[in-house]
Amino acid sequence: MEELDIVEEQDIFDNIADLTPEQIYFFIKQKKFTTFDRLKDPRNTGGDFDIAKQKKVDELIKNGEDYDWQAACEADTIEAYDNYLMTWQEGKYRSEARERKKKCVSNEEIIAWKAACEANSVEGYDNYLRSWQEGKFRDQARENKAKIGQKQEEEDWKKLNKRSKDSLQEFLKKYPNGMFAKNAEDLLFNDDVVDSLKAKIVYIYTDGSGYIDPDEAVVELIRSNIEQQIISKDDLVSLIAEDHNLLNSLVIKRLNEYDIISRRDLVGYVDNKFLRYLLDNVDNDCYDNVESSLPDSIPDEFTEVYFWGIPASGKTCALGGILSAAKEYAENIQYDIESKAYDYMTRLASTFKIETVCTLPFGTPKGMIHEMRFTLTDKKKKDHPIAFLDFAGEIFTCMHKSIAGKVLADEEQKTLEKLNELLSNRKTRKIHFFVVECGGEKKRYQNLCQDDYLASSVGYLANLIDVMKESTDGVYLLVTKWDKQTDQSVDVETYVKRNYRSLYQNLSILCEKNDINNQVINVEYFTLGEVCFQNYCCFNPDASKAIVDILMERSAAVSGTTWIDIFKL
Repeated sequence: MEELDIVEEQDIFDNIADLTPEQIYFFIKQKKFTTFDRLKDPRNTGGDFDIAKQKKVDELIKNGEDYDWQAACEADTIEAYDNYLMTWQEGKYRSEARERKKKCVSNEEIIAWKAACEANSVEGYDNYLRSWQEGKFRDQARENKAKIGQKQEEEDWKKLNKRSKDSLQEFLKKYPNGMFAKNAEDLLFNDDVVDSLKAKIVYIYTDGSGYIDPDEAVVELIRSNIEQQIISKDDLVSLIAEDHNLLNSLVIKRLNEYDIISRRDLVGYVDNKFLRYLLDNVDNDCYDNVESSLPDSIPDEFTEVYFWGIPASGKTCALGGILSAAKEYAENIQYDIESKAYDYMTRLASTFKIETVCTLPFGTPKGMIHEMRFTLTDKKKKDHPIAFLDFAGEIFTCMHKSIAGKVLADEEQKTLEKLNELLSNRKTRKIHFFVVECGGEKKRYQNLCQDDYLASSVGYLANLIDVMKESTDGVYLLVTKWDKQTDQSVDVETYVKRNYRSLYQNLSILCEKNDINNQVINVEYFTLGEVCFQNYCCFNPDASKAIVDILMERSAAVSGTTWIDIFKL
């Protein structure tokens, strides 16, 4: 039929002698190009439609449905059953034709689905979905197609030159809504991916409240950047060489476990004494299970020394450095066995050894209060009974909520009441150290920065005006981690005025109104020496010794049972 090119009635007339009875029947019943009567008219066919062929065609027409049904069944295709149903819309086999067609549809779909699965490509699944838009495998086809697309995107992302703006733009064109689109956009608009990584690490540590485990978040961030080839190992080594305290020892160890960086990679960039210490896997667990609480009262002869600082301000390390230096530079130090934190105090005092690498102590645990009493003997053989009072950072939440007029929880209320009771004891002399971290001015604790919290604590103490005026011998602003300050042209007081302005101004007003420190705030810098990986320190006692000297100078001294009054300076 294709060779005869039958497209209209005249083509049948002209080729009637060459057509079989079945073909003629097809054109009459299914194509409906002509009728049997017109074909029998010799004027149309020129007498070429012989009698024998006419009889056969007539027989086919009379028994046409059975013939068509048999042909459809022999072909057993969707198209064959469709032809039968179109020709015999009221045919006696129409129900069976529909059922057989359904089976053909199912079989053909299965064949198409198998072909798509064998190809296992986006194009293969697209072909299936175009042909079988409501097919029973359509959801799986879409899922498989998405997985292939994701895998391809991952491969393209891995191979991508992430420092090429053009490559990044091409990637975004191909995957505008892909899983790495946000990463590509970030890289596209960041001039330096290494600086960008450093900024993200700093952000995690300065606003760690958003992370259950900030260290693990930093490890995963670095792993992701290395695996995605955003930065190289050399880039990471350069960051550590530039700032030895960008990452802490725990992060360095975890990166080593993941084969991202090794101790050998850092040789020549980090002092070997810290690398050796890192290799020893030294962790400071000597403060585990330490318990403490506020005493009912502190003996009148003791000078109470309060250390106010939010978590990670360096307050606990400063206490350890001061106690360790006191062992070396005071004539004698005697620990009071009645002290509530006797165990903690003796461990803290043994933390640091001069010019020796050690692990820094952890911060004051949540909810913990340490009262450490001891007596320092000065060069003149005078004794200075001193009580260190170290509060966990939650005390600032209590103070801030109290100043802001917010409702306090029962435990918070009890803590403040006990604190007020201690502060209100006018018989004991008091010195206050407000501890801030150099470089931590942007660090946040429960959505507030150090300046906000410490300013609130000053406001809280200012309400105890009689206490501050009558029993306070000194107020100091102690800037810890001063070794991080690289600009040698900036002195510690200028630094504080720039970065902790509210705290500085409030303390200045407090000292002026209460005639403390000759009406000025004393600002002191503090450093433990050379610190590496945030947790390791080669102890230099100079700054700690300076605080010990201040304590012996400003605290009340006793000689036997005779008081020696120390005039306010």
